[in-house]
Amino acid sequence: CMFSELLQPLSVLVTGGLGFLGARIVRELLLLRPSDGKGHVVRLVRWCRVDLCQGDVRDPASVHDACRGMDAVIHCAALIDVWGQESDEKIYSINVEGSILNLSKAVGARVFVFTSSVEVTGPNSRGDPIYDGDEETQYDPDLKFPYSRSKAEAEKLVLAANGCPLSPRPGFRQHELAALVLRPMYIYGEDSRFLLYHMKKAVANKNMIIRSSLPSANVNPIYVGNAAYAHTLVTVRTLQAGQRAPAELGGRFYYVSDDTPPSSYTDINYLLLAPLGFGVTSHLPLPYWLLYLYAAWLELCALVLRPFFRYVPPLNRQLLVMLNTHFTFRYKRVHEAFGYKPRFSWEEARARTTAWLDKQLMSR
Repeated sequence: CMFSELLQPLSVLVTGGLGFLGARIVRELLLLRPSDGKGHVVRLVRWCRVDLCQGDVRDPASVHDACRGMDAVIHCAALIDVWGQESDEKIYSINVEGSILNLSKAVGARVFVFTSSVEVTGPNSRGDPIYDGDEETQYDPDLKFPYSRSKAEAEKLVLAANGCPLSPRPGFRQHELAALVLRPMYIYGEDSRFLLYHMKKAVANKNMIIRSSLPSANVNPIYVGNAAYAHTLVTVRTLQAGQRAPAELGGRFYYVSDDTPPSSYTDINYLLLAPLGFGVTSHLPLPYWLLYLYAAWLELCALVLRPFFRYVPPLNRQLLVMLNTHFTFRYKRVHEAFGYKPRFSWEEARARTTAWLDKQLMSR
């Protein structure tokens, strides 16, 4: 991927750089091929370097050290929990109260890209659908997951920081921070722990995927390679915009998806596993309304047992609603603002993911 105005090496901090998405972002950054503006690729291989900083986003000292000298920060480290396994306090301390934003401003990073989630939008507890939505679509989020609420709070902090004064840095004329938010859809691909989890469950069920989503409840899954490419593209284009970035690109959120066919959460798993001989059940294990009552009963049990021990229900109402609500979005704004187009086609994304799943299956 060539960037015609990128004539000097960039220093980019990727939090969560060993995670599912973060590791792919690091790989994308290393694949950048700067150009001299005349179509000639500049040889910058000798400048490509990865420094691993082990730390905690809640620890100001380690964050300050990691941010020092950075041109941009891509903050994708987060604690993801839709089952209620983690305490609200822990989720908020990592996803909201981490000091990465303030310290990146203090050391003069010019661009801050925050990885959020489509779950900040919803679906809400009523299961109101969205069909082919965009950033202008009006919706009452009514968030129930602590994870979703924490991401929404973090988004507010990031967007409010756009345009904040930066500490002066030699050689740079940009005096204000460009802060923006990316909201990727459900991410699939190699190294996805969610895909592994569902494959293991299917193997235990004689290679049959137990349906947890109605076939009509489509979402926009995105391949991890395209999600990582979008983060890299947005970061570099925002850096290139310089002093114009805060006003023209920052202070906004952008949905990120690709050309993976809209499908339910269950059916995307099936599409990826079908070439390996897996099947899928045609109906939910129970009628939806009965599953909803069952989830409510499990939540009540958890509440009653809380004084004695922590019980984590295998199903909750909000998870059930999320899995069974049609919720699709376009990537129009990120395309118009940054020129984003998926790098990997659906066919290539599927082939790569299925090949990886096959290796995991063979190694069992």
